Amino acid sequence: MTAAVANTAQLWQDTEQARYRRAYPRLLGDPQPLPPRWLARLREAVASKSSISA
Repeated sequence: MTAAVANTAQLWQDTEQARYRRAYPRLLGDPQPLPPRWLARLREAVASKSSISA
């Protein structure tokens, strides 16, 4: 599960960077950060994985 969430977060960042490199999508604004809810879930998943491994 953690890997899937981390992969999704990376895909989001890659997509936003690619979008911003093109002129016409740039009209939508600056690259958007990962939505806060997604980031919170990713942090929770990483924390729970770390506590299981310890």
